[in-house]
Amino acid sequence: MMPSGRHWESLPELYAAELDELYALVLLQTDVLSRAGESVAAPDLAKLARSEAGESRQQLTRIEELFEALGRTPGVGTRESTTALCREALAATEATGADHLRDAAVIGALRRMKHCEMATCSALAAMARGLGNPAGVAALEDVCRRAGEMDAQLEELSGRVDSAAAHTKSDVSIF
Repeated sequence: MMPSGRHWESLPELYAAELDELYALVLLQTDVLSRAGESVAAPDLAKLARSEAGESRQQLTRIEELFEALGRTPGVGTRESTTALCREALAATEATGADHLRDAAVIGALRRMKHCEMATCSALAAMARGLGNPAGVAALEDVCRRAGEMDAQLEELSGRVDSAAAHTKSDVSIF
């Protein structure tokens, strides 16, 4: 996942750069979840988004502890792909039109963010293992597990939103 033109001299440098990316993703995700909690129509989705915004704040603390163990502070430089995911999710929260369509768009955007988080966490856990950092491995695996749990909840909610949409006549036609 090394951006073009960047070079790291060591695995610890790459680990720190990837940890920065994870921190930025979770920070942006916290904002998206907070906004989603206020903008979606499905009560279960709004409740999950608000709850997960709080969980994301706790994840930020865990990641900050990993930085402290490295003697570093988090940077918030993000890759274009990360900011694009977040822009897409924010756009979904602000979309107008049929509620169930907006909710479906928010769910899809949040799931893409969670998949990115899981991929980054699993790569970081492997790096932490290679660096002999068992506390880092445990923390990153926990972050990854929690992201997977939210993804599963979003998948379940997606089915309910789809089912509700099937029973609702939409004023929107895409064909």
